[in-house]
Amino acid sequence: EKNRLRRMRYFLKPKHPGILSAEDFVTHQGSHFLLFPWASGGTLLEYVHSSNRESSSMKKAREIRERLSICRQVASAIGFLHSQSPSLTHLRLKPSNVLIFPTSNNDSGLKTCPTA
Repeated sequence: EKNRLRRMRYFLKPKHPGILSAEDFVTHQGSHFLLFPWASGGTLLEYVHSSNRESSSMKKAREIRERLSICRQVASAIGFLHSQSPSLTHLRLKPSNVLIFPTSNNDSGLKTCPTA
């Protein structure tokens, strides 16, 4: 329980651009909850499924660039978590826990959603 609370409190302070920061932390009837901002771009899983429906001659080159960018962003965030003392581990890293946030330059910023 103490470890779980420590992990949850960690996400109240922004530390890395690829890690979603909680807006609030509440306890209700003995259960602890983190409140996060709405991810208007959806999840990586939704993004991958929607991009599989597109068809164009430039699709493959764009997909490769996007996939490399996604891998770099997620790896950077996870590497940052592991570098903390004590290190933190994302227990459920999967496409449905990687959220997409629109950015000002029409690219998508990815953030990993913590699962304490």
